[in-house]
Amino acid sequence: MDYKLREVIETGVICILFPIFAVCLRFYARYRLKSFWWDDWLIIPAVLCNTGSVIAQFYSAARGKLGHKYTSTILPPDTPGGWPRNDPITLNYEQAKYAITILATLTLSISKISVLLMYRRIFARRKWFSHVTTVVFTRYNSGFSNSLFMGGCFHFRIHLPFYIALPSSVIATDFLVLSLPIPVVWGLQLPVKQRLAVVGMFLLGTVVCAAGVTRFIVFQASMKTWANNHQTYDCANAIMWTNVEAFLAIVSACLPTFRPLFKSLKETTIDSYNRAGETNRPSSSHSLHKLTRSNDDS
Repeated sequence: MDYKLREVIETGVICILFPIFAVCLRFYARYRLKSFWWDDWLIIPAVLCNTGSVIAQFYSAARGKLGHKYTSTILPPDTPGGWPRNDPITLNYEQAKYAITILATLTLSISKISVLLMYRRIFARRKWFSHVTTVVFTRYNSGFSNSLFMGGCFHFRIHLPFYIALPSSVIATDFLVLSLPIPVVWGLQLPVKQRLAVVGMFLLGTVVCAAGVTRFIVFQASMKTWANNHQTYDCANAIMWTNVEAFLAIVSACLPTFRPLFKSLKETTIDSYNRAGETNRPSSSHSLHKLTRSNDDS
């Protein structure tokens, strides 16, 4: 098949709807607790950046031939990489890809900062934990400043090691953020079963790490086929996995806040079951009346 347009559209729809639904559930859960903090509000710009990134993916599919094996008819190429700058389709594709790179990175980073703030809210009494989260938080802010305001453009093939080192460091930081609450939770005076449940709740974010590893593998595979000048087709999987990783970061940041909803659902289900049992079960006085009546008849 020479196109992946259907996959591009379907992936984009999922990447938009799931984060919005997760954030709505999060705010509903926090509303029931009547407690909002910075980690809750910070997830909103993450959703906005994620939505913008997916819209750029749609734009690239509609105007930039993303998912198609497109070869420019404007020859010869006027860039060393073989991409003519004056081709409108190529220009649309490159602009959308640049927007996805920026917005997806912002989505990932803001989601992680939201998770760090959630850690500070939950483990506020642990001073050493607050210091560690502050260091990681500062690391992210400095990374934003350097990349957005002090960066520059460079040729991809010349700086290929950068594209290998960057996702590797992001994946390592993901595992660091996930592992932060484990020693704190394990030190709580709780039964082992409850501690394992809490740790498992925080480790649900490993799906983001898995998506990051997958994106890295897909990106490495796509680089091997870029020489055929079909970037719009070869990069489609890498772009889709970029947005998948971003939307999973938002969902995993919201998952720990769903516990009140699950608890309420469990209590409602048990209460409904008990009421149904009481309705279907005959009362003791009614049973005694039936027994007395049958004895009188005999």
